[in-house]
Amino acid sequence: QGGNDPSNPNAIFGGRGGYAAGNVTLTAGTTIHIYVGQQGSGCMNPNWRSTGGGGATDFRLTGGNWNDNAGLLSRILVAGGGGGRHGNNYEGTAYVGNDGGGATAPNYTANGVNITGATQSGGGSSTYGSSVVVGSFGFATPNNNSNTCSVGGWNGGSRGSDNWANGGAGGGWFGGVTSWPTGSGGSGYVYTAASWTPAGYTPTAAYQMANTQLIAGNASMPNPAGGNMTGRAGNGIAKITWTGTGC
Repeated sequence: QGGNDPSNPNAIFGGRGGYAAGNVTLTAGTTIHIYVGQQGSGCMNPNWRSTGGGGATDFRLTGGNWNDNAGLLSRILVAGGGGGRHGNNYEGTAYVGNDGGGATAPNYTANGVNITGATQSGGGSSTYGSSVVVGSFGFATPNNNSNTCSVGGWNGGSRGSDNWANGGAGGGWFGGVTSWPTGSGGSGYVYTAASWTPAGYTPTAAYQMANTQLIAGNASMPNPAGGNMTGRAGNGIAKITWTGTGC
């Protein structure tokens, strides 16, 4: 999830995280590296109190630092993170619409600015006229405006800024666009035979998944604690379940 509004964190929330799932048959001895996204944050600074976007949660075949290119090019499953808040409830709504992917993170309008979420092949867009930074493969990128204490969530969320304040964007397969008044969510991804893959993508067809799901944070999704929920609040979560097949 993106960071909640520091002035009212229990009622004014950052964009919610998305959901990704699939079945894959693994060879004995295979190592899967799991990177669990962190919620973005901010503080009660004297300016705009913006917060960072949430980090993605992903499964990859190559380990190392979260932003190593080799690791990003080995991801087979990604749940996108939500965008952060402008702060001081500037948008006037509990959820601003900047939830994480799905195959495409939700689009929304805030204060007359039309913002699109990240997709399978790009980092979204914004109609705002300046300080817009399109998300990159694997992470959201902050703009160069000053920042006091807004922090993007670990694994790809970008910080917000206090000069012409914006909430940061979420991480994902592609990170969301960083824009005023608040960044978009990152996209999710599941590797299948029909998936778009970038140049240098390393997983072989053996890792393609079946029975896949990609759900944006503004829709109903399975809750790991049981039942269903609308979007993932707080830090990310990863779960592996054996289907009872194979030997």
